[in-house]
This record gives sequence, C-alpha cells and structure tokens, in this order.
Amino acid sequence: MLKGILKDGMSLVMIQIAGYFLPLISLPYLTRVLGKEEFGRYSIIFACVTIIGVFSDFGYVTNGTKRVAIHINDKRYLSNLVKSATALRIVLCVFAFLLFLILSQRIIGNIDLTSWSAIILAILGNAIVTPWLFQGMNKISHYSIFVFLVRILSVLLVFVSVKSPDDLRWAIWLNFLPQIMSMIYLFWFLRQNDIEWGVSNNIQAIKFEFLDGLHYFAPNMYSILFTNLGIVALGVFQSSAIAGAYSANERLVKAVASLSGAINQAVYPMAAREMHRSKSEGIKFIRKISLYVIPIFAIFTLILILFGGNLIEIIFGEEYLETSSVMRYLPLYIVLACVNTFIGVIYMTTSGKHKEYGAAFFWGTLIAVLIYCLAPRYIGYHAPAVGLVVGELVILLVIMGFIWRRDV
Repeated sequence: MLKGILKDGMSLVMIQIAGYFLPLISLPYLTRVLGKEEFGRYSIIFACVTIIGVFSDFGYVTNGTKRVAIHINDKRYLSNLVKSATALRIVLCVFAFLLFLILSQRIIGNIDLTSWSAIILAILGNAIVTPWLFQGMNKISHYSIFVFLVRILSVLLVFVSVKSPDDLRWAIWLNFLPQIMSMIYLFWFLRQNDIEWGVSNNIQAIKFEFLDGLHYFAPNMYSILFTNLGIVALGVFQSSAIAGAYSANERLVKAVASLSGAINQAVYPMAAREMHRSKSEGIKFIRKISLYVIPIFAIFTLILILFGGNLIEIIFGEEYLETSSVMRYLPLYIVLACVNTFIGVIYMTTSGKHKEYGAAFFWGTLIAVLIYCLAPRYIGYHAPAVGLVVGELVILLVIMGFIWRRDV
C-alpha cells in the first residue's frame, strides 16, 4: 500500500511541479518582460480561470475520486459517472464563464480575441478533463508525465514567444496549454480503459450528481476563493501593478504548499478505502502518513520565513523586494494548509463528516474574504497574505473545536 502511495504521490508531485514549479523557471522572465502592470493582469486572469475551474469541478476531485476508488472495476458505473459528471460540469462551466464575462471589464480591462480563445479552451478543458478518474483508478502516472511534458514545452515557448508587454496574449495561451492539451489525453485514456465518454441527457442522473456533490463542492469552492480571490481583490481595490508585485511572493509560497495537495490526492483514495472498511483502521492509516509529511512541510515553512526575501530577490529581481516583507509570515500558510489537509480534507470527508468540514472551511473563507475586500485600503498588499494565514488558522481552530466536542 505504501508503495502505491509513493508511486501515485510522485506522479501527483510531478503534476504540481508542472503547475507551480516549472512556471517558476519562466516567471522571472515574464515579470521583467511584461512589467508589473501586465504581469498583474496575467496573474488575475490565471486566478479567475482557476476559480471557474474549481466551480465547474463541483467537488469531483474529492467526491469523484472516492466513488471511482470504491467502484474501480465496474466499467458501466464509471461510464455513467463520467457522462453525468461531464453534463453537470459543462452547465456549471457556462454559468461561471458568463459571470466572468460580465465582471472581466471591471477586474481586468479589455481582453483581445486571442486571449479569449485561450481562456475559453482552458475553462472547457477544466470542465471536461477528469483527473479524479485517473486518481481513483490509481492510474495517474501517465497523465502526470503528459502534463509535465506539455508544461515543459509551454515554459520553453514562453522565452520564444513573449518579448514585450504586447505579448501578454501569448503568455496567457502558453500558461493554459496543459489544460487545453489534457483533453486529448482524456479521450485516449477512456478508450484504453473501455470507459465511454459522453454528455448525459438524463435529468435525474444530473440532478443526483448535483445534490450528491453539494457538500463536497462547498469546501472546494471555499478553498479556491480562499486561495485565489486575494490577488483578484488586490487588483480591484489597489491596482494590477500592486497585484503583480505581490503575486510573485504568493506564487513561491503556493508552489511549496501545492505539494500537500499532491499528497492529499495520492493518499485520499487509499484512505477512503481504509475508512470504508473500518474507521479505526482509516484513522490509523491517516495518522501514520501525516507523521511523515507534516514535519517536512514545517521545515519548508521555516526555510521560507528565514530566507524568503533573499529568494524573491534572486528569482524575481530587486523590483519585487518592495512587497517581500510578507515573507516574514506568509509561509505559515504552508504548514497550516498541510495540517488541514490531513485532519480536514482526508479524515473528515472520508469519515462522512464533510458537513462539519464544510462549516469549518466556510468560516475560514468568510474571514479571509472579508480581509481581502476590506483590508487593502488599510494594509495594502499585506491583505491577501494576512487573509491566507488567518483563514487557514480559523479553519484549523474550528475543526479542532469539532474534535474536542467529539462531534467528529
């Protein structure tokens, strides 16, 4: 079992590297070539598309993984699940995109047709592609290699295609290239595993998916608002230039924090199966893995607190040092998020306490969003950093409150 976790864990770490660490190679180049103003718009667009992606995912990264892991050998069930999930996610995707279309002028300004084409295809890719299916079937390794290679290609093309602030559209296209190309991999995977793809027209099945996913959707939606709205709000209440300067710090911290997400995705299917057999065995399994992982992330946190400012200067340049003071406390988000991953995402949802976990995430997100929206006028670029750390702390305290009261 541990061998399987290590294999899937390394595959998912590869995806996180493709999503966060590989872009760090081209990020210093982009920050200099695009300038703070255009890099701010680039960061805001990325945050908005990420929010839409999680909205259209509707919690399948958790709920879908769990159901696939339990019904792993039932191809008919998996085919029906993919069809119903795709139908629901496309509907949600269209709704979210229309809202983004209305708000984009206020948040980002004018967007050219080339950029819009990349944004639309990326949103569609997020709605159609089913990484939760690969995870639940413990076949994530090939997908991770595919995404990794496409990301390498996109990073290399940045240096060829982006030469000035006017090339923002190509930076956007190349940033979303893995999401767009992943649609090709999905259809290959389904064909190889005899799983049918389609868009269900069964209203009852789609309704079931909607109702069944609500409790899983809420924490995931809270999570993405929690982790991405800060930069968007900073762009709205301050400026794109300030958002761009701050986002360099957040990108570095989130690159490290994203690895806990990879651990979650690797551990979750096995934790779900263990919890399905016996709650005591499930708890024992989760505790065992967490004792290996959490100390590692605590060390990462300490390193970034001590040397974060130096890393910002080395990676992004002196121009971004003006906002690097947030690195004195922003890395605390890493270890707090890791702890919450184990006791919140993995333990509470696999043990059927997703409502309680949803409540904890609601309060953490609410506090964070209030800080994002109300604090910029008083503390400027510190608002999203404070919101992230305080929000994670609130989530942890509420979860611990449930545990101490023996509600979970």
